[in-house]
Amino acid sequence: MDFSQALLYLLDLFKQTLRENLFLSDAMIDQILTRFLEKLPSFIKLRLCFQAA
Repeated sequence: MDFSQALLYLLDLFKQTLRENLFLSDAMIDQILTRFLEKLPSFIKLRLCFQAA
């Protein structure tokens, strides 16, 4: 498993945890994860193939 796969797996687990324990809607979870990903350093975004903000 490479870095990007591991990080995406962790983000999926985080998403499941938010849904199960905080009872957040999918829209709210997506908004939280989008904001988190936007705040990642550029070198991580590049590893994940996201556009650098």
